[in-house]
Amino acid sequence: MSGESKNRKLTSNEFQMPQSASNRKEGIKESMSELKRADTQKPRSYVLDAIKLDSKKNNAKRKKMLRELENVLGSPVITYIENRNVSYLSSMGENDEKFMIDLLSSIPRTTKKVNLILSSFGGDPDTALKEAQILRDMFPEGFNIIIPQFAKSAATLISLGANKIIMGQFSELGPIDPILVKQNAEGEQVNFPVKNYLGAIIEAKKMIINEGNPQIRNMYLKKLEVHSDFNFIKLCKDTFKTIEIDARKLLERGAMKGRTDEEISNTINIMINGQDHLLHSSLINASEAQSKLKLNVELWDIHDPRFKLLWTYYMCAEALFGIENISKLYETPNITIKETYEIEGEEPDAHDHANETLATDVIKASRRQG
Repeated sequence: MSGESKNRKLTSNEFQMPQSASNRKEGIKESMSELKRADTQKPRSYVLDAIKLDSKKNNAKRKKMLRELENVLGSPVITYIENRNVSYLSSMGENDEKFMIDLLSSIPRTTKKVNLILSSFGGDPDTALKEAQILRDMFPEGFNIIIPQFAKSAATLISLGANKIIMGQFSELGPIDPILVKQNAEGEQVNFPVKNYLGAIIEAKKMIINEGNPQIRNMYLKKLEVHSDFNFIKLCKDTFKTIEIDARKLLERGAMKGRTDEEISNTINIMINGQDHLLHSSLINASEAQSKLKLNVELWDIHDPRFKLLWTYYMCAEALFGIENISKLYETPNITIKETYEIEGEEPDAHDHANETLATDVIKASRRQG
């Protein structure tokens, strides 16, 4: 795996925000007016537009969208987009801190607030916690998270530290129950969601205790003791408790600032232990995040000009993954960092076929509709 950086000659001073609050408001108002005028143009397919671009045009289009978003939002935008087609390479980890520092160092020291476009299925919760804390500590007015589609697991954890979570109607958060790696009976490394692992042990004990035949009950209890890894169980419980503590720290300063301890505890309980989210991959949409979890969520519907800017950028990033072997994309309007991977042998990578199929299917659908 290798990293690639481009367009690094631009300095942080080249990003200049309006000087006064009134000027900034006027600039945002003007940008929104332009977007609304553009919104009256002939409808188009954002997916088709993105697929048709070559790498050079794709790069230019993405940067244009980021600059327009910055004008509308009135503060800098940075992005962290993972290629979920190669999820075994793109999960959140310690390397991300280095690239995030690279992006943040390009933003003027006087910046009050930043926006992070985040698309990730998660990874290392320690990395997520550290990145959220860095973003809060660097900027006096904190940061907003913008989720085009997915911010699951550890990516959800980052979101909890944001002042505001901006979501579309198809955006997803997820439970923050941690996952640990354990060797199974066949010697393979297997991911175990902590909640499900501990829950299975509790359920097994209940079934055994309710067994009417004492001999069978004792036999199964002994089997459970023999096959239980008590060190791993203790690790699961400690990890669970750590996630609860980290989530509370983030929520108190971020997406639930000003809420009561009881409300924060209820939200953490739902996101870790909740019966509504039995699986680690369970979906939490904007409506639930706002009304049930009490998170500070702002909804951009699909007709919102800001969402269309965001979605155009996101589709270009997704299309780029089909052109180049990129596992992660970190970006500002001035800096692009691509974490790349190599394909061994002559066989095309599976995700190339997936993108080719997507392009073909979309084009066919467009022709049928046209």
